[in-house]
Amino acid sequence: MSPDPVTVQAPPETGAPWTGSLLEVDGRHLFESLAESGVTGTLRIGETSPVWVVIIDGAIGMAGQRGGTSLRATAGASGVWEPTELGELAEGSAANDVACATTLVQRFGSSAVDVVRTHVVTSVFGAMLPSSDRYVFSPSVPPPLPELLRFDTTSVIIEALDRVDRWKRIAESIPSVSSIFRPRRRLAADISEISLTPEEWSVLVVLDGRRSVTQAISAVGRGAFDVCSVLHDLMSRGLIERTN
Repeated sequence: MSPDPVTVQAPPETGAPWTGSLLEVDGRHLFESLAESGVTGTLRIGETSPVWVVIIDGAIGMAGQRGGTSLRATAGASGVWEPTELGELAEGSAANDVACATTLVQRFGSSAVDVVRTHVVTSVFGAMLPSSDRYVFSPSVPPPLPELLRFDTTSVIIEALDRVDRWKRIAESIPSVSSIFRPRRRLAADISEISLTPEEWSVLVVLDGRRSVTQAISAVGRGAFDVCSVLHDLMSRGLIERTN
């Protein structure tokens, strides 16, 4: 059950950080409070693989997760551009993700915005899952992100919460990231034709009956949510089976 709504108190005039726990205020109410306050700075949630979010006047400018899928990887998996167009974009850190977002928008304009937004929603989704993580919001001057990168916080929250609901259903068929899948050796008699999207095919080809879900995610090069969503759909269609 989600905690009752809690309003995050405005920071003191000295610009000291806001701190708290997601046990006290869940991710949704935290983001809503920051948006309503119209603040500018950086939000960090968690310690081991923290989610970070750049907030500009209450809107989300950029987000990511340390140790998670980089924006460059998200861009590469999107299919919008050829790999050679993204070759020099940096991987890794938050600073690299911000630089990558800036370069993509400067080079490709509005066509890059949807890809960046997908990456932002995926990152915020991680902050919407129930947890006891602590958060820190530090008021600061934002990095020089393009004006196109100002995402309405409410709409990002709604999409992230939709993913949370789907994640609950996915967990029923994928109880652990150590689970191993393979293509079904015998398909049901009523399956006479199979049509796969490029995203589904990229996941199916790495399922060899030896790789765990974690290893499949690494092999595909996309985020855990996207890969597990495909696994869930393939299993629902009777095209793959779990071996452990």
